[in-house]
Amino acid sequence: MAPSDAVLIAAHDWDVAGAAAAGLSTAFVAREGRVPLSSADAPAFVGADLDEIASRLVAGSSRQ
Repeated sequence: MAPSDAVLIAAHDWDVAGAAAAGLSTAFVAREGRVPLSSADAPAFVGADLDEIASRLVAGSSRQ
């Protein structure tokens, strides 16, 4: 399994940025007032909550 085969799901921008830097796919849970780091690669998946992220992962659709 390659790192890019894994998806890190987090609501913390630094966790998403670190996982992307390590070669993992990423998903960002955009809780109220939270946005991904603008200085890092954009997450592959973004959703308002874990249910939305899971739906996006299953459907294969990415950003909002």
